[in-house]
Amino acid sequence: MKKTYIFWMVALMVLALPTACVDDLIPDSVIDEFVEPAAPSIDSITIRATIEQGVTKTALNGSYEVVWNYGDQIKVFNASNPDGKVYTLKDECDGELVGLFEGEALSGDGPFYAVYPASAAGTLQGGQVSVNVPALQDYEYGSFDVKANITTAMASSLDEFYFKNVCGILAVTLKGDSSISELLIISDTGEPLGGDALITPSMSDAPAFAWNPNGTQSSQAQIVSASCAQLTDEGTTFYVVLPAGALSGGFSIEIHDGDGNAMVRHGSGSTIVRSSIRPMPALDYAAEVNGSFLYDTYIGAYDGAAPGEGYSSCCLYFEGICQYAYSVVPGAEGRRYTRIQSMINGYALAVTTPYDIHPGGVYAASIDAMGETGGIVSNANAQLKVLKIADGLIWMTDGSHGFILMMEEE
Repeated sequence: MKKTYIFWMVALMVLALPTACVDDLIPDSVIDEFVEPAAPSIDSITIRATIEQGVTKTALNGSYEVVWNYGDQIKVFNASNPDGKVYTLKDECDGELVGLFEGEALSGDGPFYAVYPASAAGTLQGGQVSVNVPALQDYEYGSFDVKANITTAMASSLDEFYFKNVCGILAVTLKGDSSISELLIISDTGEPLGGDALITPSMSDAPAFAWNPNGTQSSQAQIVSASCAQLTDEGTTFYVVLPAGALSGGFSIEIHDGDGNAMVRHGSGSTIVRSSIRPMPALDYAAEVNGSFLYDTYIGAYDGAAPGEGYSSCCLYFEGICQYAYSVVPGAEGRRYTRIQSMINGYALAVTTPYDIHPGGVYAASIDAMGETGGIVSNANAQLKVLKIADGLIWMTDGSHGFILMMEEE
């Protein structure tokens, strides 16, 4: 697909012109050379599709209007075809506001339902279409990953569809001179940001969206840049496609650079609105932690958690070999106590923090270390920063060492 360019003004774009792509007229001078094209197969149909202006799919043209792009495909369903059929954009409609899609004729009567991109669509059941919202998205300079931005339509006939956006976009702008390999958005409340969902299209209203209770979801969305996106002093923007209504309970932004280091920042509630861009204030990127620590999920303690240091594990918990004990006292004056020990490996490590801890906070803590705990020593006045909380785990650091513990509740 073409690269695309998004500006904040996209949310205020004009409506698409009511035109479709047409064949060029043939001059009289060459009429004798005209060869009548073969009649289309009776098993083939053409669908006219218009896209909602604003933050939506595919590419933008020179006037910053949303257009269809070469190779686009939609999937169309009805009661007689719950598995749907795929229709492909005609080549001559590349870059047009209104597209013509061709494919095998669909049997049965309406209503008809359509989803873009076809690769995200599953099946139709009871007026709901199953889809997969990609948690992993590719970085696109000045734009978003079109595979992640799902749109849908409903019509009484197959003549024409008007597609409406399901998601919105979080725009994260980073400044600096580093190159960025990936950026993750992590929900503080554990709400899904990607995975299996159900969409109920409508001819008059916005499509209804719900997570599939029988599917799987992820509480993080991830943008990956295979060649690493270069930051500038003016700022480089990453557009993350997210379901409408997401992030109302707060979120973390985890940024990894091409040198293996990372930075984590935290945002308060910033609800994603359907078909709109939610911009964040620009952030200055500065590495604050070894990126390997944020990738790790083994419970225990680590040396070399600072950027550029030699990273290694000190004492990890392995079920059946080690012992893991915890004590939780809820409340403002409560505490969280965690102890890991291994008689085989000859260490014991205990970490005590306040009960009420949140991503981004720095908390007074105590560390009790005995035996072979690497570079970690006892410290009754430690200061631990909570980098992130995800999937029942908490990542903390004192600047040099890292701790991954379970967020246990009684």
